[in-house]
Amino acid sequence: MSQEHIFLLGKNKALSIAEIIMYYKHKRLPLKTKMISTEAMIVESENVPDADFLGGTLKIIKINDQFDSFDPFLIDAPKNIKEENGKAVFGVSVYGKPMNWINRNRNSFRILQKNIKDILKKKGIKSRFLNFRGEINNVHLSKKDVNDIVLYFTGDAVYVGITESFSNPLEYKKRDEKKPVTVSTMGIPIRLAKIMLNMAGVHEDINVLDPFCGSGIILQEAALMGASIMGSDIDPKIVEIAKKNLKWLFAEYGLEGYNMEDLFFISDAARISGKLKSKVDVIVTEPYFGPAIRKMSSKKTAKNMINKIVISYNDAMKEFSRVIKKGGYLCIIVPSYRTKEKNIHMNFRKIFTRYGFETVTIREGLEQPFREEKKTLTREIFLLVKK
Repeated sequence: MSQEHIFLLGKNKALSIAEIIMYYKHKRLPLKTKMISTEAMIVESENVPDADFLGGTLKIIKINDQFDSFDPFLIDAPKNIKEENGKAVFGVSVYGKPMNWINRNRNSFRILQKNIKDILKKKGIKSRFLNFRGEINNVHLSKKDVNDIVLYFTGDAVYVGITESFSNPLEYKKRDEKKPVTVSTMGIPIRLAKIMLNMAGVHEDINVLDPFCGSGIILQEAALMGASIMGSDIDPKIVEIAKKNLKWLFAEYGLEGYNMEDLFFISDAARISGKLKSKVDVIVTEPYFGPAIRKMSSKKTAKNMINKIVISYNDAMKEFSRVIKKGGYLCIIVPSYRTKEKNIHMNFRKIFTRYGFETVTIREGLEQPFREEKKTLTREIFLLVKK
């Protein structure tokens, strides 16, 4: 039975939406989009993933009611609640309204809390509410078993629901900080790695290659999705770092069936076809950009850096076209360097079309590349398919 849910989006709205849409496309699951705003995407579907499986979704909220205007006396207690030690703990999160509006209406939210407590008391359920601050953040949800009642406003109208799942920042922190080796100048955020993997359709029946594996962040997230993984790098020391981190991950999360010696090889990305026994389903990667940049570049410096890496991107894409299956997906990051006047970037479209790739049409209005802004450069994310 179809049910409406709110997907609360992360900071990069376009990437978050693209990930959700492609997740459903790859799974061949029906998805009806009801609304998209600056904060959320409201969908109707019979199948909803766990928010922690997605990199760009903060919370997934099951909608219970919808009202034309906010009245705390109309909102009922959730039907399915979690109890701990004989008591249910609740919180209230409000989205779609600025904080000054929330502060002006604090008394209404106190009335809402009291009414729900009274309703539950009549049912014989003891409850308490956390202090109202406008939002129950995901760190708090990770630490305590909280029934998170969500009010999502669109103008005066309000959707009321309860958080079914959420992205766990404590798990992100563990995978980021507890692994044996961290290289500060290497690797992408875990959140972005998950988004790219989902956009490319990585799951338990897929084999995925990262030919610029670095410390192994993309591969660790792919392994947690149950995929067959393989990584390579031109630097043997870097490959050893990735091996150590993946060995830790397998032990920490109880992942079995991976033979470490079969997972990695040492190779220039422009020569990986000589190392692979068969073609791969998916490539997800962030190539090497060169030394870390500490400050914004001049226009001349930015052009010089682009000229240095454009050859390596061309050679890598030529090789990728040889090793990826027809219809296989490539999700890749391309840098553009920030200057005071404008971003300087390579003509990557000319390169990938030369080697038989084309951009994936995700949704009208979602234009590629997707962009992740940093102080000194912009990550341009492309989702391509091999023709």
